[in-house]
Order: sequence, then C-alpha cells, then structure tokens
Amino acid sequence: MNKMKESTLQATVGGLLHDIGKVTYRMGQDRRNHSALGYDALRQLVSDETILDCVRYHHADRMQDIDIPRDAPAYAVYIADNIASRADRRDLSDDADGGYDLTMPLSSVFGTMTGRLNQLCYPAVSFRGDKVVYPRSSDKAAVEKDTFQTYVSNLHTGLLDSLRQVSFTREGVNAVMSVMQHYCGFLPSDTAKNHVHDISLYDHVKLTAAFAACINEYCLAEGMADYRRVLFDHEKKFWSRKAFLLFSADISGIQSFIYNIASKGAMKSLRSRSFWLEMLMEHFIDELLDGCGLSRANLIYSGGGHCYILLPNTEDVRQTCDSFGGKFNQWLTEHFGISLYMAFDWQECSANDLTNTPTDGEAYEKTPYSDVFIKLSRKLSQKKMRRYTAEEIMLLNRHKGDSERECKICGRSDNLTNGENCRMCQCFIDLGNLITKSDLIISVTPDKPVSGAVAIQLPAVDGSVCMNFLRGDLDKHLAENSDVIRVYVKNVTLETRPKTCHIFMGDYVFDPDDPDISKLAVGKGVKRLAVCRADVDNLGKAFISGFEKPDAVTDEEKYRFVTLSRTATFSRLMSVFFRYYINLILEEKNYRLNIVYSGGDDVFLIGNWSDVINVAVGLRNAFKKYCGGALTLSAGIGIFPEKFPVAMAARSTAELEDKAKAFVDPATGRAKDAVCFFSPEDVYTFSWDQWETDVRAKIKQLSELFNYQKSAQDPNTVLRGKSMLYRILELLRGADDKINIARYAYMLARLAPDGKDEKTDETYNKIYKRFQEKMYLWILNERDRKSLMLAILIYVYSIRESGGNQ
Repeated sequence: MNKMKESTLQATVGGLLHDIGKVTYRMGQDRRNHSALGYDALRQLVSDETILDCVRYHHADRMQDIDIPRDAPAYAVYIADNIASRADRRDLSDDADGGYDLTMPLSSVFGTMTGRLNQLCYPAVSFRGDKVVYPRSSDKAAVEKDTFQTYVSNLHTGLLDSLRQVSFTREGVNAVMSVMQHYCGFLPSDTAKNHVHDISLYDHVKLTAAFAACINEYCLAEGMADYRRVLFDHEKKFWSRKAFLLFSADISGIQSFIYNIASKGAMKSLRSRSFWLEMLMEHFIDELLDGCGLSRANLIYSGGGHCYILLPNTEDVRQTCDSFGGKFNQWLTEHFGISLYMAFDWQECSANDLTNTPTDGEAYEKTPYSDVFIKLSRKLSQKKMRRYTAEEIMLLNRHKGDSERECKICGRSDNLTNGENCRMCQCFIDLGNLITKSDLIISVTPDKPVSGAVAIQLPAVDGSVCMNFLRGDLDKHLAENSDVIRVYVKNVTLETRPKTCHIFMGDYVFDPDDPDISKLAVGKGVKRLAVCRADVDNLGKAFISGFEKPDAVTDEEKYRFVTLSRTATFSRLMSVFFRYYINLILEEKNYRLNIVYSGGDDVFLIGNWSDVINVAVGLRNAFKKYCGGALTLSAGIGIFPEKFPVAMAARSTAELEDKAKAFVDPATGRAKDAVCFFSPEDVYTFSWDQWETDVRAKIKQLSELFNYQKSAQDPNTVLRGKSMLYRILELLRGADDKINIARYAYMLARLAPDGKDEKTDETYNKIYKRFQEKMYLWILNERDRKSLMLAILIYVYSIRESGGNQ
C-alpha cells in the first residue's frame, strides 16, 4: 500500500513539472519567464493549485511577495530546484561568452567524463525507442534555428497531449515520470552559453522531485511547520542539515544462484532465474519506496542486483528500511538458504554533500560527495562479512524436509511438488515459457494470486504480496483486478496508465515460439553454439570517481563534476543501453541468438557461433560509440557443440571473460578492453582493436586465397582442402621449433600456382604472392602468429559443413 502523504505527492509532481515551461520557452515564440509559461500550459491539465504553485513559484524572485501557506510544498520544490541546479550546473570556462542559446543541444556526460566538455551532443528528439540515440560531435549536432524550433514544437505538443492522459495521483506519479523522460530526455536543462550542458531536462526535474519529496518528509518529521522560514528565509542553513539518506542494497550470490543448475532445462532456467532476480530487485525497490511514502523519482540507480535510492533522514524511514530489509533477507533464507543475501545500509548526507560543496570554513581536502559513497560502500562490505545473527545461523542449520527425493535442479529436499522439482524451481520453469512473450503481464496483488498466473509470494513492508506472471491484455487485466497494487510494463518507452511502472529489460530472442536453442546452431559453416559473456570494465570506479579530473591543479577543479546529477544521468544511460538498446541492436539484423541476461553492465548471449561473434564485436563498437570511448567492454566467447550443457558452457565462458579482464596489451600497455576466444584447441585473447585490424584482416586474406574460384562453371570449388589449413595450424602451434618453421615454408610453397592453367595462374599468382609474403612474417611474430591461428580456426568453421560432429 502506497503511504505517500498528500503534501509529498504534491511536492513530487510539482518537482517533475516545475520546469515544463522551458519546453514552451525554447519554441522561441513567447519570451515570458518559463515559470509563467509552465503555469499557463498546465492549468488546463492540473486541477490541484498546490501543484501549480510549485510550477509558478520555484524561483526566489517570484517567491518574495506571494500569498501561499507557509507550509506549502512549493517551498520544498524551490530549494530542491536550487540543490539540483547546483549539482547540474558547471561553468564551461572562465572566459566563455555569456548569454543563452535556445537551440543549445544536450551534451553527453560521457564527454564530460573524458574532458570533452560539450563536444559530444544529442539531437533534440523524443525517446521513441525505435533506434539507438548516439551522441555525435557538436558541429554535427548543431541544427538550424527553424529546424530546432520544429523539433521542440513537436516535443511540446506530444508532451502536453500525453500529460492529458495521466492522473496526478499517487497511482499516476510513475506515468508522469514516463512522459517527462520520453519528451525531455534529450533536451538540456540549462542553455547558458558558459555552462556545461550534460544534464537533460528530465534528469533535472526527476532529481528535483526526489529532493523535494525528501525535504517535505524531513520537515514534517522534524516538526518544521514553517517551510518559508526554514527553506526560504534561512535556506543556507538547511543546506548543511543531514536531511537525506543515500540508501543502497546489493544482492550477493547472483552468479552461483543463476548458474548452479541442472543441465535439463538449463536454458529456460538461466533466463527465467536472471529475469526473476531483476524483478525481485524491482519489487524490493518499489515496496521500500511505497513503505517510505515516496515514488520511483527517488530511485537513482538499479541494475545487476544493486540499487541506490535517495531517502529522507527520518526515524520512520530508518525503521522501515531496517524492518523491511531484515524481513526480505529472512524470506531469502527461508527459500534459498545461504545462496542469496541482500546487504543493505544507508549513509546520511546533506545538500552540500550531494552537490559536492564543502561546508563553510572547511578546506577542500576531499570530495564530500565521493566520501558519502565510500562510507556507504564500506558499510555494505561489513554487512556482507557479517550476514547472519546467531539465531539466523541456528535456523539455517535446522534440517528441513524428510523426503528421500531431492529437487532435480537445486537439490532441496523440502517443499517438493508432485514432480521432480521444488516449488520455486518449478515456478522458474513455468516462468521460462512466459517471459519472451510480447503480451506478458507482471502484476503485484495482495496475498491472493491472480487466476491462471505463475505466482510467487513475496515479502512486503506490511504482510506479503503476490507477483503474478501471465499473458493477456493489460487494460482488461486492470479492469478485472481492481486490487492490483502495481503493474510492470516491459520495454515500453511511454506509459500513461495509472499503477504502472515501466521497466527496460534485455529480452531479445530469435524465435520466441521455439525454445530449442540447438536449432540456433544451424547456419553458415559448422554447427556450433557460442556463449558470450561481457561486462563493462571498471564500472564501480566510474560510478564513484568517473567524473574526477586526475590531472587538475586544485582539488576544487579535480572534483568539479563529481555530483549526484551526473551519477544519476550516467546510471540511467547505462541502464538504457544494456536493458533496452541492446534489443534494437540485435533486432536490426535478426541475429540467431538469445539474450539470457542483459542489465546493469553485463551481458550473457547464446546462439549461432558466427552471429555471436559478430554481435559481440558489434555490441562493443556500439557501446564505444554510445559512450564516446569513455568506458570499455571486455568479453569471453566460448564455442561448443549444440548439445553441450548450457550451465557448463556458461561457467567456462565466465573464465574466458576473466582472462579478458586480466589482459594487458603488450603493444600499448593498456589493460582490459579485450576479448578472449575459446575453441577446443586453444584460448586466444586480444584487444578489440587487434581483433579488428589483425584477426579480421587475416580471415579476409585466408578467404581470398582459399575460396578462389577456379572457374565460373564451378563457383563453389575451394582451391585447397581444409586438411592443409589444419596442418598449417599445427605448425604455427609448434613454431618454437625451427624445423616447424621450415615445414611451414614448405607448406606455403605447395600453395603456389601449378602452371597448368595460365589464366587461372595469373589471377591466383597475384593473390598467392600477397599472402605468401605476409605468412612468412606472421609466423616469426608471436602476436601475428596467435591472431593467424584464430583466423584459421574461424575461417575453417565458416566453410565446414553444418551436419555431423565435425
């Protein structure tokens, strides 16, 4: 049950809408103050005058002589806007031109990460969701004034039309957020020429709403009834109050939980378990926010079993976090033993801390903002080291279940069904048949499950609830189930219905109606499956200190861009890429593979060996373009027979990913940013750049030589057999022995033209000469030798027949 107070609802919605007049202002037709423009645009849509006051009076000059109650939420939105703005706005340089530019494009926070301020920019588009939106150089992002105003005019029309469809109630807050993200996600919050423009209007209003909700709750709890005096007249004093809590939760044991499964039905179990863990975290977040009387505007980051939430520093909130977190862990223990555990804690902080502003009189010896994250991280680490109390350990050691049978998947002997599996594992199997369907409904109801659904009972702040997974029409489901608490809408970029939470999830599947992954192995060349596991390098470091400037002269300059707004924007963009854009990248060429998991910062793919390799390379290149090279990706790719156990393939590929993470390029000294390939014969690790420039080039040259067509009448004839390539491969592996180098030279000589067909020899001789010269050099260089070996393997895989056990 949502416990949000009416004034907190008004502060939240007022925060989300307070700058909506900026969209009208940027159309260039009305030069009134954007507060007045926003008020005029909304008064036909919003009947609550208290919310409208938040829009009309969120600047100091408009608050001087206003006649509103002294405890009006507008005061909370006013100071929240100032806090968010201080976190957002940074000068470009001391000598930058002043003034404003209404056509200013949004720049990328990834550019800020790498010191390229305002150099990577986005077009002014809505978040349509039909293609990846990449940043581009600022000169290419610039548009003519008339064109830009057309863009903004379209955004303005769509924004207001969508807001007409939402309800400004507790059940409609998430829909308001969805509308703002859709239309304001690629507009800058600030257009001053001398500022860095890397915070979108959406990220600014979302953070303002989070601050406003926390401030309202804090003032109510502290008995500060005169908001005007506390938040306006004595604003500076409030900035140093520890009014906020940065809350974090982290689920441990995810990897072993997902991959420690039986081979039977492994593919379904892998996908459904990873999907369910994502939904479990979403449920925890929403239940905690509801219990604290807040909305998803206060969610800073969620992904990979980890989250950050901004909360008010009140005793009720602390008790709710402690009580629900403990209850949640008890539920995990009862159902999964020690396999899963959630570490959670919080760190109190002030507006000065979150905007990285030292308290007056203190030296700028360290960043207050990073210090909050560091302290919180240490608390979580301590929680993980001391998971259980003595009573909980006794409970864990208590024998459960007298059955002589064990679950075929997890090995439990209690809570078994009539079949071979325990109840939870059976739910995961049933869920595996649903999650790829486009009409999947995920709804949360009070204790009673929805008829016909795969239902899992979960802990709630008050009692328990059921998470239901079923197929059907969402509107019909909502109409027939009036007691629905919330509904999760997957991969929809714009959602206006009440009770909905729109979430993104990487869920691309080549054929949703055919679960047999062995069929994915069929394609060009050998019949093999490949598994790819990849994740972002040094993401934790980027999250905490990615915006630091290590070469800065002063500490103030070093930490200038280390703020909550940039962390929140960075987190959102990462989530959008790995949870949503990845689907678009795979759908573009209809690759024969499935996403098992994609979220947070890592990816697990399985499918046709050739497609998996192409996707891994393409995904890396897309990510590099998406983040402007600010972050890198490392991956492991294993190739296996189509009947090889999926769980074993997953674990083997995880080891390859670790090798890629440990790679240091001998040519450049650069760590990670690599890919590690596995075949039954060997392991090959390269930087992505070496793959692009060396391995792919060698594959092309091998193809040119060995696929040379002897005649137009026989276009499929391969000039030399695969056996010769295998022999060359053996000699490359033994190149430390000089006799093998001599044998290698002999083998190359055998590839020379035979002189029987002058026309053929003339063409082939040119190809052979180019190839021979490079092949002699490659065997003498370890780096080239290794890349040639992998090139031969991949080329042979591409020309081998798909049948049999070759």
